[in-house]
Amino acid sequence: MRVKTKSTQSRSIGQWCEDFGLNLDRRISSSKKFLYNQRRGEICGRSGKQWSRLSAFYFFFFITLAAFFCLYLSIYMSFLPLNQPRYIGKASRLTTRANPLSPGLSFRPQPEFNPKETHTVIRFTVNEIVNRGKRSTNEDYESYVKNLDEFLNLYYSLSTSTNFTINDVGDCHSEKQYGFKHGQPCFLIKMNKIIGFIPEIGRTNLDREHQPACTNIPNIPVRCQGEKESDRKKLGNIMYYSESGSSDLCGTIDVKHFPYNGKVNRKDVYQVPYVWVQFVNLTANVLLTIECRVYGANIFYDKIAQRASVRFQLYLNKNSS
Repeated sequence: MRVKTKSTQSRSIGQWCEDFGLNLDRRISSSKKFLYNQRRGEICGRSGKQWSRLSAFYFFFFITLAAFFCLYLSIYMSFLPLNQPRYIGKASRLTTRANPLSPGLSFRPQPEFNPKETHTVIRFTVNEIVNRGKRSTNEDYESYVKNLDEFLNLYYSLSTSTNFTINDVGDCHSEKQYGFKHGQPCFLIKMNKIIGFIPEIGRTNLDREHQPACTNIPNIPVRCQGEKESDRKKLGNIMYYSESGSSDLCGTIDVKHFPYNGKVNRKDVYQVPYVWVQFVNLTANVLLTIECRVYGANIFYDKIAQRASVRFQLYLNKNSS
C-alpha cells in the first residue's frame, strides 16, 4: 500500500507539470492568435474593415461631443457681462449682513516670498562705513526700489484720459531710492479695487469712538501707526504725500476717483488712487509692526479679515563706524 501511494504521487506530479506546460503553450498560442490571426486577417479580433468603422464612429462621436460642449459654453458666455461680474455692490456675493462690503488695503514694495516667515517683513540695511574719508553704503534695499519702479512703470503705462498724479512726493521717487538709501523708506498705500464701490466721507460709529484723528477732512483719510503702544513710540514721525498735498497727520484719497467700473474691452485702464507714506526717523535695529487704515462712513474695519487695513513689519538694520 505504501509503495503504490508513493508511485501514484510521483506520477501525479509529473502529469501535473506536463499539463501545466501544455496549458501554458495553449494560452500563449491563443493570445498570439488574438493579437494577429493570419488565417482570417484579424487584429485583436477585428478585421481592418471593422477597425475602420469603429474608428470612424468614435472620431465623429467625440467631434460631435466637443461641438456640443463649445456650443453650450458659447451660449453661456454670451449671457455674461463682458467687463465686470453680474452681481456687484450690495448684490455681490462678497457681502453679507454680518460682513458688509469693505475694501482692503495693499502696499508696495512687496518683499520676496519666504515660506519660513509667517508675517510680511520689510528688512533693509543702511551701513555707513567711513574708510579713508570715503563713505560706502550697503545697498541691500535695491530689490524694494526695483519693485516700486516696476509697479509705477506698469501703473503709468495705462492709457487713460485722466492720469492720477501726485505733484509733491518728497523723497518718494526713484532718483532718491524712495528714501531707503537714508533709512527713511517710502511705502505706496492703495485701496483694493471693488467694482461699483463708492467710499463715503465720514466715520463708522466704532471709528468715531476709537479713532478721533484725521476727522473733518473732505476726502477719504489714510493713516498709518504702530500696531501696539511700543511700536508707536519707536515709529517716529510720518509724512504723507497725497494728491491734495503733503501732511504729517494723514494722507487723503479723493472720492472723485470712484467707483471702479471694471475693465474696458477686457483691458484694465483704471488707475487706483494711492498715497505715499514715508517713515522719517525710524528707530533702528527694532522690529516694528505697522498698521495702515482707511476711514469712511461705509468702510468697516475688521482686523482679522484685513478689511479697511493692511499690516506689515519693518526692520531697519543700521550700523555705522
